[in-house]
Amino acid sequence: LDAAFGEAPQRELLASLARAAAGTVPERAAGGIDIQLGGGLRDREAVEWALRAGFERAVVTSLIARDWELFAGLSREHPGRLIAALDLRFGELRTAGWREAAGLDIDALCSRLRALPLAAVLVTDIERDGMLGGPNLDLACDLGRRCGAPAILSGGVASVADLERAAARPEIGAAVVGRALYDGSIDLAAALAVAERSQVAVAPDGPWSPTMRARSGVAARIIPCLDVAAGRVVKGVRFENLTDQGDPAACALRYAEQGADEIVFLDITAAPERRDTDLHWVRRAAEQVFVPLTVGGGVRGIDDARRLLLAGADKVAVNTAAVERPELLGELAERFGSQCVVVSIDARSRSARQPEGSEDEPRDEWEVVTHGGRTGTGIDAVAWVREAVERGAGEVLLTSIDSDGTTSGYDLELIRRVAGAVAVPVIASGGAGRPEHLADALAAGAAAVLAASIFHHGTYTVAEVKRRLAGRFPMRLDAVVREPGAVS
Repeated sequence: LDAAFGEAPQRELLASLARAAAGTVPERAAGGIDIQLGGGLRDREAVEWALRAGFERAVVTSLIARDWELFAGLSREHPGRLIAALDLRFGELRTAGWREAAGLDIDALCSRLRALPLAAVLVTDIERDGMLGGPNLDLACDLGRRCGAPAILSGGVASVADLERAAARPEIGAAVVGRALYDGSIDLAAALAVAERSQVAVAPDGPWSPTMRARSGVAARIIPCLDVAAGRVVKGVRFENLTDQGDPAACALRYAEQGADEIVFLDITAAPERRDTDLHWVRRAAEQVFVPLTVGGGVRGIDDARRLLLAGADKVAVNTAAVERPELLGELAERFGSQCVVVSIDARSRSARQPEGSEDEPRDEWEVVTHGGRTGTGIDAVAWVREAVERGAGEVLLTSIDSDGTTSGYDLELIRRVAGAVAVPVIASGGAGRPEHLADALAAGAAAVLAASIFHHGTYTVAEVKRRLAGRFPMRLDAVVREPGAVS
């Protein structure tokens, strides 16, 4: 608390606490008891010191209001290790030890936080803190849903019954207990038993694996994709033989009501036709849908991106123009922030020849293709991903041309290679036919899975897919309830 009020941080003491926590269970590979630090983390040096010193997560408040770009950048550099602390008094966000109004619109902030790989959002109802009058569950659940991250409940927890009610809400990932422990209102062993009963079993593997998401609280995202041509949603196989699937705004609304975490629109004929994205259907969708919208197709410069964002898009996806002029990614990131910039990569498999005389088997490689899958570039897809992220892309939308529309499953090796090459979230696209395919892509390292055919054709709803996956992966369920038959 000292540092939250402006005093110098007590780093020697803090570091000793981190060391002590790490040593409590020596056999645990990742350390002992997880310990997180908040208060006074107002710049890059302070946040990085905390993570180096052994704190599992850094809790950040004021930096969100003072320097959004720095906060977003740190979140992407350290996925799953930052917690956004949202301290509210009568609906107003407060900073600097609750003394100052942040001056931020909470709806806009939640939308921006949703795009980041945060561990969680720590939600404190200031009026209830330390009062032992019961927590504000509805506030925490609402902000967790809108931010797309597990909510840590803080303020007013007074009994084990409060914790049991919190554990029953899928939006709540953890609870902070202070005064109730100090005065004996809550027995720690009983509280931990509630937490133990609410754990979700997960499987290991990969830099964006279920294990990492479970420990960090980063929820896997289910994203319907709407390919648009001539103002209509279309779907084909490997970007060919397109068939009409309906009105973009109507489709987006249907999927949002089913529980979609985000929606991606791709104007697939804008780049080949060298024209701007049609803004009419973007505006209509944004007026009706209140989940994040990513729009791509025809973005060639800052003005194009600005028009899309003003029309209601939360993020812009760039494909062909970024390959033709890579500097575009840096220009967009500098102007709008990396959290708004998605590099969309269409990749086609090719067998890489080994040097003459080599006894090794040919290894898989992938070539970047542009103009809606029509034009080969000769560029290695994994190398291009690395460059795109270095230039400022905050997220990767990765589509396998070979698998697209086939419903035979994602290119898992491509996902593993790309997810292992960069620290930003990777959205897997191309080939989803069953919920098991989405589970495989998440296990391979994807942070989110994008699908079209299974949703357009009514094979599964978004809610059905999320119910099937919820037993294995952290998932933003909202009103979706777990049921038997989850993927294991």
